[in-house]
Amino acid sequence: MPCQDTPGVRFTFSAELTVPRALRGLMGARHAFRAEYRELAVENWEMPQAIPAYLIALAVGELEQRDITERSRVWAAPKVVRAAAADFADVGRMMAVGDDLFGPYEWERFDMLVLPPSFPFGGMENPLLTFLTPALITGDKSMAWVVGHELAHAWTGNLVTNANWTDFWLNEGWTTYAEWRIHEAINGRDATALEIALRKRGMARDLENFARSGQSQYTALASHVPAATDPDDIFSRVPYCKGALFLIALEQAVGRERFDTFIRLYIARFRFQSITTAQFLDFVAVELPGVLEEVQAWRFVYGPGLPGNTPEVASPLIAEVEEQARISAVPSQQMIAGWSPRQWKLYLELLPRPQTPELVSGLEGRFSLSTHKNTEVRQAFLLLASESGYSAAEPAIEEFLATYGRTVYLKPIYQAMAQTVKGLTWARCVFERVRAGYHPIAVAQVERVLKESAARLQS
Repeated sequence: MPCQDTPGVRFTFSAELTVPRALRGLMGARHAFRAEYRELAVENWEMPQAIPAYLIALAVGELEQRDITERSRVWAAPKVVRAAAADFADVGRMMAVGDDLFGPYEWERFDMLVLPPSFPFGGMENPLLTFLTPALITGDKSMAWVVGHELAHAWTGNLVTNANWTDFWLNEGWTTYAEWRIHEAINGRDATALEIALRKRGMARDLENFARSGQSQYTALASHVPAATDPDDIFSRVPYCKGALFLIALEQAVGRERFDTFIRLYIARFRFQSITTAQFLDFVAVELPGVLEEVQAWRFVYGPGLPGNTPEVASPLIAEVEEQARISAVPSQQMIAGWSPRQWKLYLELLPRPQTPELVSGLEGRFSLSTHKNTEVRQAFLLLASESGYSAAEPAIEEFLATYGRTVYLKPIYQAMAQTVKGLTWARCVFERVRAGYHPIAVAQVERVLKESAARLQS
């Protein structure tokens, strides 16, 4: 979550990178030229469109490229670039859907860079060069929805930007909604409903944590963050999911056709501008009169938690997973035939905690979930194992923590490990061994988890 600049200030720029000749220097900007001089190379870049400072990005490394479409390519380390191009092959379809729903793509290209595993986020939407975690490369496109999210930022976030971080939901809530619309156009309504259900579960955990810590004010969409507060300490899925659900409520109130017209009007009206929540609500009041009152918008925007009229989702894909989770027995291969990785993730999250060693062991023995190719399925199983005290999974947990630096994966596992004095000692030992491979943001977040766990155990 960017926090050190003023997003309302936008500017153009040009830049020059001098790098070792054997490496490539990349920027989130338009490439002008590369000139080579003996052992060095100079890369020249220019950004003709005004952007906020948090979207300036550069990277240097041993990188190769693969073109996916005329408007998109992927950059990555040589050993992963081919796999990345295969997993992100649907980006052309995603861009076509975005053009149709939100208006013309205005950034010339949508190039992607796969970063090292220490990258602490799923992605970062830098114009012309989106940064992505290698955890998305699964071999079956099952994590490509993250690419859809970062692409959607091209319209909601990069083109229309929140004016300050109090209005962060205007970036992330809108982008999550736009991502779901892209997802639906490509994968269908049932798969999208499953995705929404997963996001709501993640948000529910954040809502509970805020309530437990007496910080429910941060569950309003327009929530003020005091200057002395590190936004990383209160970062959550609330602006993303609650914001998107608010937009779904507006859509359902006026109908999709009318709301789609509104979306294009909104983006066209505020393109290359930074706006506040008040400006957005004023625009809604003019273009969709009466809808704010109908959905009780103030409960979403200024109230804590989720309003009673928050949209619900249903899908056969969700129902069959819920049925299996209620049984609390190891399903047969036939029962879960055809399950997607997202169904597996939901199933593992729905299982009550703690589970019996027999069930956890049975799941691992039958489905090898600790080595599942989908990173989020693997993380969900290892979290279940840790929360259930299943010691046989400890080597796999340690390997996972040493491999990935994405904070949304790390924090829940470290929290689960540190529930007892013995577990806290283990968590500290693992962290000290692997912390050099984490980004400073991830280091700070894990340190905070361990400090809070220690205080709780001492009280």
